[in-house]
Amino acid sequence: MASYPVTYVRSLEAKVKSLEKEFNSLRSATGRELDSRAELINPDTSDINVALGRQETEANSTNLLYEPSSTQLPLLQSSPSFVEELKILSFEATADRHLGSSSGLSFAKLTQTVLRRLNPDKADFSFAHFEPEGGMWPQLNLPSSTSDLLDSTLFSGFRDPFMCYPSMLDGFSPTAPTEPISLPEQQVSLEGSHVDQLIRFYFAHSHTLYPIVHRQEFNNILEHVRADPQCALAQSSLCQFRLWMVLAIGSTAQCSVTLSDEHESMMYYKKALEHFEGALDYGYMAALEVLLLQVSYSFFNQLGPNTWILVGLGARMAIGLGMHASSTYEGLPADVSEKRKRLFFSVYMMDRVVSIALGRPFAINEDDIDVTPFTVEDDSDVRAQIDLPENSFKPSILTVPLHILELRQIASNITTSVYSHRMSASLNAEQREEVSNSLHQRLLNWRRNMPFPLPNTDAAVPHLNSSWYDFNYYLHVAMLYRPSPLFPTLPEPRVKVDRRKGQLMMLTLLNSTRPFQSLGHIGVVEEAFSLVPVLATTLALLACYVAYNVAFGTDIPHIKGLPQMPGAVPIFGHLLRLGEDHASTCENWWRKGNPSTFQIKLGNTRAVVFNSYEDIRRLLIGYQNAVIDRPKLYTFHGLISSTQGFTIGSSPWDDSCRRKRKAAGTALGRPALRSYYPMFDLESYCILRDLHKDSRNGEVEISVRPYIQRYALNTTLTLCYGIRMDAVYDDLLREILHVGSAISLLRSASENTQDYVPIMRYFPNNEKGRRSKDLRERRDAYLNLLLDKVREQIKRGTDKPCISAAILKNEETKLSGVEVSSICLSLVSGGFETIPGTLTSAIGSLATKEGQAWQDRAYEDIKRYYPDVREAWASCYVEEKIPYINAIIREAGRYYTVSSMSLPRKTVTEVNWNGAIIPPKTMILVNAQAGNHDVRHFGDDAGHFDPERWLESLDPPSEKEIAGAGHLSFGLGSRGCSGQYIAQRLLYAALVRLLSSYKIVASEEEPPNTDYVEYNQFKTALVAIPKDFKVKLIPRDTPVTSDCLRAAEERTREHYVEQGSWDTSMHV
Repeated sequence: MASYPVTYVRSLEAKVKSLEKEFNSLRSATGRELDSRAELINPDTSDINVALGRQETEANSTNLLYEPSSTQLPLLQSSPSFVEELKILSFEATADRHLGSSSGLSFAKLTQTVLRRLNPDKADFSFAHFEPEGGMWPQLNLPSSTSDLLDSTLFSGFRDPFMCYPSMLDGFSPTAPTEPISLPEQQVSLEGSHVDQLIRFYFAHSHTLYPIVHRQEFNNILEHVRADPQCALAQSSLCQFRLWMVLAIGSTAQCSVTLSDEHESMMYYKKALEHFEGALDYGYMAALEVLLLQVSYSFFNQLGPNTWILVGLGARMAIGLGMHASSTYEGLPADVSEKRKRLFFSVYMMDRVVSIALGRPFAINEDDIDVTPFTVEDDSDVRAQIDLPENSFKPSILTVPLHILELRQIASNITTSVYSHRMSASLNAEQREEVSNSLHQRLLNWRRNMPFPLPNTDAAVPHLNSSWYDFNYYLHVAMLYRPSPLFPTLPEPRVKVDRRKGQLMMLTLLNSTRPFQSLGHIGVVEEAFSLVPVLATTLALLACYVAYNVAFGTDIPHIKGLPQMPGAVPIFGHLLRLGEDHASTCENWWRKGNPSTFQIKLGNTRAVVFNSYEDIRRLLIGYQNAVIDRPKLYTFHGLISSTQGFTIGSSPWDDSCRRKRKAAGTALGRPALRSYYPMFDLESYCILRDLHKDSRNGEVEISVRPYIQRYALNTTLTLCYGIRMDAVYDDLLREILHVGSAISLLRSASENTQDYVPIMRYFPNNEKGRRSKDLRERRDAYLNLLLDKVREQIKRGTDKPCISAAILKNEETKLSGVEVSSICLSLVSGGFETIPGTLTSAIGSLATKEGQAWQDRAYEDIKRYYPDVREAWASCYVEEKIPYINAIIREAGRYYTVSSMSLPRKTVTEVNWNGAIIPPKTMILVNAQAGNHDVRHFGDDAGHFDPERWLESLDPPSEKEIAGAGHLSFGLGSRGCSGQYIAQRLLYAALVRLLSSYKIVASEEEPPNTDYVEYNQFKTALVAIPKDFKVKLIPRDTPVTSDCLRAAEERTREHYVEQGSWDTSMHV
């Protein structure tokens, strides 16, 4: 879209600035008294007449206002009394200049800078050739305060752009390098019926919205120019500018409806610009008229960001001239007063339309205006007498803009009263209703008092049709009743009003356009182009409504009765304040005295957070059917899981999820554990074998996490696919570990803001979206590879006991291929992170000085049940009967909450939480970390690792009677972890064999971090990854350990032996 050149706006300001300097110097000149009324001329009607000397001629009409002179015209000179007029006006401009130049900055320069900061796309502005060295606007540093705008160096990089005229010519691209448009030279004439038609277009459409030009004067000038092209009027720059701009507006109006070539309108516009400089020399009023004609042209041709600049400059001039004050008009002739009022209220209406559409502050303050609007008298009835004639019954064309002015005033009041946080903050509910009802009543009165009968014109004008008034009534009622600072949340009656008025508004708009569609077939479809500003305003208001909802709206309205944490910001809500570690932030909010349960805003999603152990248990057990569902998130569900299906834990509750949980429960329940004993034996043996070898039987400090990672992954792969990785599949193993960890990072809310701020999904170069798709393809490759191997083994009859084989051979489950993949994916992705995180962290705590005592007691308890350690090795994967080992596992699960913020839930039905109604489809966040460290449930030492909290007695150790796990890490209720029994057995077998073989001592150079928050090296990950540390393994009884390793090797020699090889070519 093209726009007015900044050079043009600056040229206006340069003239204003030079004139300001001139009369400011005169203010200090003397003690001469000025008669501000006697010498005041009328720049609208007298500017040219002063130069002509108001000579009477034998011209055609006695009503001629501008008459030719036989003398030479000083067209580029101001009138002799112009300086005096400026001096008078300087004293009359008593009101504040709301867009004035008191800061010393150029208004155009300041505004263009702000607009460029708001949108760096140069194509929408006239900066096509402004590209500073060193990149995109390096010298424009966004000011941290308003005072920084006074720094003149802020704009030091500006230079004037090339002229960019409005254009719809073929091949014109606003983003391509442009030259000043050079139109072919053509002979343009003011004669002919086509010119008369364009003039009628102007006065039928633009004039009835913004009565800038006096019609009778215009017709008289046109008549004289046609009669004698060489006369003084024909040579007047102001008259020429008026003539050509009226034709340009009329022509571009016709082109905007017929979608024809803009060549003619541009030709007229270029012709008008030739007289632009000269027209400005006729005084402030002439300059204001010139400016408003430019704005009117932009409304019908090229509404763009620079339109706001032009309107603001016009408002600045009008305020500076005191046109908003009634005292300015005292003693003026009636015709002069009326014309000035028309100019002022035209710029007022333009300011309201543009400022409301762009969401910018008003340039003219409503409270500063004390002048009455112009009258309804037609141009022919406005004369120089003081008392205007009484209104007649003949409908005047001026009743239309006067009634539209009233609408703009109501819209202004709606903006300042309804959409102002400052104004609304001090009002109670009753006062808010009173404001709303008062504005609604004004709208009703406006609609009822529409002009009747409406004036008849040759053209079918939309705003001379009653449907236009209906449409604007419904439009402004919709503005009044939609969510706003006055009514942030709408009661049901207001919602119904808003919905109904919106429907009526669109229906009325469609009905109002039908007559103009039929007119197109008879050659006058162009008469409908005044719908353009209406539609532009409608779309702008709709855009504002959408922007408001994007910034402040949520999927679920504010839940009454539940406190909301402060600090939410537009668009992001609490996401920025939550930081990287959401669980710890919410826990800290609760610890500071806030309620355990509160609501927050994650972008456009409202969530309720539960922190205390009792609240979480009450929710997940007492309301387990109401919170059985899971929300779908864009990145994980929409991108990563679009091919292999969702994991069981993240699946929304439906028939498919029910079938998957049933199948997984059968495969992972206690009765099924017996079939997996060989796998438990083999994998726990391998981890001790590798630690024994790589630590040189305790001589070398070693990091245990990589071994435990491989232990957990081999376990889950064997469990799911009957396949394990030792040497041949090391590359594949590393690929699975890498992809799984990367996906875990993308699943957390702190890392993946685009799940809650939808607009971020469409940003160019969306790295999160690209990474998600890449990880999905890599995961699909190895999952398909593993499942195909199982199918091949089933066909050959060589398959091992595993979940996928059991499910594939069990026809009763009736699971689809995606559901089988989903079950295996759930175990692989759920086990290889959570088990290593818990076991590695537990070893870190046991390796500390305090942990040496726990290790000794655990070893004594092992020896109490198995005096021969060889028996402990042979039984640890079959039974779990050592109390102290079980206590260590429970405490590790509680203290190191590897999934600190459990997977989010979603309500299926209403939840009545202490009188607050949590509606369906609300996101529920269970802060397992906070609940697991709740001092009211676990005691004052909840923030310390202590396995003995789970023991009834220490001599000998005996377990407390506890239902379930006793902590929240496995979840509770209907969506609790299906694999918790296998996870418990894996942890138990590894710990028994490790603690019965070695005493673990932390490295002094690389000790473990045992803080339950800081131990995690990636706080943005969904599952914690412990920070690296090293330990020294001190053998307890080397010969016994060697015997245990040899016996385990013999038992597991035939377990899961691969026959043949298989292709591992994939994306690694």
